[in-house]
Amino acid sequence: MKSYKANKDVKVGENLLEKDGQIVTHLHLEKDEILPGHAVDMSVIVVPYKGIIEFTGENGMETIEPGMIIEMEPNETHSLKALEDSQLMVVKAKIK
Repeated sequence: MKSYKANKDVKVGENLLEKDGQIVTHLHLEKDEILPGHAVDMSVIVVPYKGIIEFTGENGMETIEPGMIIEMEPNETHSLKALEDSQLMVVKAKIK
């Protein structure tokens, strides 16, 4: 077993793990901060664990908060806006 710890003072994001077609990213967004539209060529799971985020994807907008997750297919365009100071884990993987 190996453990990884997020830097809670990081500005915007840091990759905690990058290997074998997997990336785990810790995101920290301050209130009103926007992550503009983008897409990745991997399957994505977004797990908020602090704050409230307006998440906009190809199928509309969803307000997400701790206890919810977002699942996306590869190359799905999405953007985020923090409605309050927020932290999220983003798990990306190449599914074979």
